[in-house]
Formats: sequence, structure tokens, C-alpha cells
Amino acid sequence: MIPSDLVVIAPGDVLAMFRRCGTGPREGLIRRARALSEGEWMHIEPPEAGLPIMRDDLLILADALARFEEAHGVFRRVGTSAGKSNDWGGFYGTMILRIFRSGLPEKQADLVGEMQEWFIASSADGDAPDESMIRKRIRPIWRMLHAEA
Repeated sequence: MIPSDLVVIAPGDVLAMFRRCGTGPREGLIRRARALSEGEWMHIEPPEAGLPIMRDDLLILADALARFEEAHGVFRRVGTSAGKSNDWGGFYGTMILRIFRSGLPEKQADLVGEMQEWFIASSADGDAPDESMIRKRIRPIWRMLHAEA
């Protein structure tokens, strides 16, 4: 029997299609699937052929994506209140100590990320300014330090 509705696909059947380097094939063969509400896998016959599927036809349900993002910290939490005052004095002090103790990171984006994490850890509500605001504060210092090197 070939499934005709949304199904769960065995990850091993499509994993090669999603290589990080982007070189994976655009199509693959599904050999196992199960209904969303079922626990048992249905084997698609004949196993040597499988059911062809294109990478663009695969979907990830929003709640599954949200669970993955939350479990793996995919997105940094960004503040939503534009009028909120941030501890820029603490920011500069922490950044100076970081550079003094460990030097500059290889990329400016790494320092921006570290400082955003500092805001999240230091605020009572886990809020932080967005990356562009932090980058604007770091950029002139970054340029001056690189000009001196």
C-alpha cells in the first residue's frame, strides 16, 4: 500500500538529501513510512525500488520544527521592546574584559553573538537588543582594534 496523506518518513531514507554542504541529491527513495498517528512503520514494496520523492516535496510540521528549535537553541532570543533601556555600561565593561582576557575572536559576528548571549544571561527577563544594535556598538571598536594590529 502506498500512503496518500501526510506521513512520517524514516529519516535514514532522506538524510542524504540534506547534507550541510548542499551536495545531496534532490531526489531519493522512501522505503518506510507511517501515518502521523501510527507507531508501526509500513514498508513500501518492492524494497529495492521504494517510492521516489523530491526534496522540495518534503514538509516539516510547524510544531515539530518548533520543538527542534527549542531543544537545540537554534535562534537566539531577541528583545521586542524598542523603548527598553539596556545595560550598555555593563556591555562595554564585559566586552573590554573579554577582549583583555581572551583577545578578539576571529569574526566580528562571534563577538556580537557572545555579547547578545551576555545580555540574555544578564537581564531579568532574558531579553536582549537585536544583533544589528549590538553590531553598531561593536563596529567602531572592532575597526580601531584591527587598525592597530
